[in-house]
Amino acid sequence: MQWRAASLLAFGVLLSGAMSRPAIAQDQETPASPALRALVESMDAGEPGVLDAFWRAVEQAGTPLVEAYAHEDSSLVTFLYRGEPALQSVRVSSGLNALLIEGIEPDFDSMGRMRRLPGSDLWYLSLVVGRDLRVSYRMEVAKATSDSAAAEVAEVLDPLNPHVFRPDREELRASLLELPGAPPQPWREHEEAGAWRQLKVPDVHGRENDVFVYLPAGFDAQRAEPYPVLLGLDSYSFGIGMLGAQIMDHLIASGGIPPTVMVAANLPGGTGLEQMDVTAEYVANRLLPQLRADFNVASDPRRVVISGTSRRGLIATYSAFMRPEAVGNVLSLSGSFYWKPDGETEYEWLTHRLATEPMRPLRLFISAGNLETVATPRNLGHYMVATNRHLRDVLLARGYDLEYWEFSGDHSELSWQDALARGLAALLSEGSAAR
Repeated sequence: MQWRAASLLAFGVLLSGAMSRPAIAQDQETPASPALRALVESMDAGEPGVLDAFWRAVEQAGTPLVEAYAHEDSSLVTFLYRGEPALQSVRVSSGLNALLIEGIEPDFDSMGRMRRLPGSDLWYLSLVVGRDLRVSYRMEVAKATSDSAAAEVAEVLDPLNPHVFRPDREELRASLLELPGAPPQPWREHEEAGAWRQLKVPDVHGRENDVFVYLPAGFDAQRAEPYPVLLGLDSYSFGIGMLGAQIMDHLIASGGIPPTVMVAANLPGGTGLEQMDVTAEYVANRLLPQLRADFNVASDPRRVVISGTSRRGLIATYSAFMRPEAVGNVLSLSGSFYWKPDGETEYEWLTHRLATEPMRPLRLFISAGNLETVATPRNLGHYMVATNRHLRDVLLARGYDLEYWEFSGDHSELSWQDALARGLAALLSEGSAAR
């Protein structure tokens, strides 16, 4: 939860929007946070018990500490950690660290390191962020051991933040920061209302591929009107990581989309160009026919949505581009559009094809996060949000039916939930197919 102004009054600080832009570098010596600066002044003045009083207020309000910033669309967020004397370092492990990265080939392991307030057990790191931010994070804590040459490193949840993303899944569990302007995610509190079915669908090489099908509540296999279908490329992301079933239930119950079948399918093979062609063939000639036979899903491509995250967002877009007679809608979540096949000289290979080849009858929802700004030797500076913006501009210039949404977040299932919900509503809501 957010730090309360009432708690700060104990340190003589009243939150306002009048503060100047603080430094946010990891090695800042003077805290940017007004609350911490007030604490330092009280400690320097020799006020007894002031640090313990500060920690009591923090424990009551929770962390991170969120304070107003000069620009009304931004907040100053300060991560806090209380460390014993043996503590050597604390690092915030999060997509937020993109705010601290400069240039290509950054030292990811050093990004997000907190600083100890001199003469105290308090570690801190302050960042300026948008007021609509939602992001997860962990604390990487290094403690001294009996061997002076080594340190014991552990990644833990923020002990002062009671809000946890996916406490039910060890691999996803993380502390959660949600600012007041973040889009609501009401589906997180819902139980699944529909039913899962599993089948195996062979690809062109005869390899059986696991497919998980989520049928909406009240599903009727004999219904006269076939169901729209979402094809999610990756059973884990759509079935577990993004809470795809709960998102579908919420959108259907709230009238955002009609009752829709969701399919969470693993890719038949890898992610190179040859495998992408296998996937396009698999979706159009094998998966969709099987789904129509077993689950009464639509044959009209305008009622078929294909979706994927990261590299699978690229593959989903490519599959629809190659087989528009089968798939008429693309929902890309942080698609890796910087990619090029081996042997090609230019990056953003698919964007170039969309710019130069005959248009396909496609509708697209393209999304990326404003924290996806990490440039690496692998992508040669073609970082995620920039290449998605370029794709947006190309599609609009060509005249494609496109909605582009840039979310306040990073490359994660937590952020993709909002984009998935928004994209489904854009592509499947009443009247959308008539556009």
